[in-house]
Order: sequence, then structure tokens, then C-alpha cells
Amino acid sequence: MNISVERPNAPGEASTSDPPGTARSPFSVRNVRYIRIGPKTVLQMILYIRQKDLNWFNEAKYMEILRALQPLIPRKLDAELLKKDMGLADVCRMPTARLQIAYCFKDVEAKYGILQTDPSSTTYSSYFLHNRCLTVVVEPYDPADRNAPPPDFLGFNYRSTMRIDDFFVSDLL
Repeated sequence: MNISVERPNAPGEASTSDPPGTARSPFSVRNVRYIRIGPKTVLQMILYIRQKDLNWFNEAKYMEILRALQPLIPRKLDAELLKKDMGLADVCRMPTARLQIAYCFKDVEAKYGILQTDPSSTTYSSYFLHNRCLTVVVEPYDPADRNAPPPDFLGFNYRSTMRIDDFFVSDLL
């Protein structure tokens, strides 16, 4: 049995096993990102994408998800603080982006801080990690399919089905 170890590729860099002229996505099945939600507080976000959808997902769709989550995160955190909807997932469908997300909060697996360096100096900024983790599942969505089920990738329990149009003025989309 031959085992080879390759160094991880930089985002967009093709691996030696990829066909010539192809680039790898900077996204994988499990993606950990941090969202600043206060001057010194960050929220860990774990974004899950099915293996079969990796070629479909891109940076523009990621930015659309962040834009959609911006007004939803405070509402969801507030509901969880009041012990409502703890651990229940919500669904947000974005017909213009042709995607849907399921999102919920879970306890953070590990407690740690985040340091950010200032590229123009040797100073660091420290951030505190929120005690909840935002878990997001994204998948393609066909707006013509009125009976499309919510993402079931992680076996979430759902509270409701929402459309992004409920939260944004249509001209922003």
C-alpha cells in the first residue's frame, strides 16, 4: 500500500491530482470562520457544504450568506438568551441567489481567544469568543420548487421556514 502526503493547496491552487487548468475551491465540506459581532467579541461560524455542492459554492454565495445572516444573528441570539428556540434551526431561502441555509446555535466546543495582527506593525488585537457557535448548512435551492425540503445534512430540528425576502427590501436583492 502506497501512502503519499501532499501539502495543502492554497485557495484556488490546483493540486497535482487535479486535471490541468482546474482550480480548487477555497471551501471544503466543513469551514470554520469568525464573525465579529461586537467591538471585542467574535462568533465562531461553522459552514457545512455537501461534497457534491463544493463546485457550485463560491465566494459570491458566501458573501450573500453573510449579508443574509447579519440581521438574523441578533434575533436568534436574543431568542436563545430568553430560552426560546434553543437548538432549533431556522431556514432562510434566498431565491435570487438560488440557495438555502439552515442555521442554529450550538455550544462552543473549545474556549479560546482570537488574536489579529496589524500588518503595518507588530501589535495584536485580542477578541473574545462568544459562548455559542453558529452552525450553518448551505445547499442549492430552486425557487420554482415550492415543496423543497429544508437542508437535512446535519439532522437539524426546525422551528420555521423563512424567505430572505421577509428580512430585506426587494431592491437590495
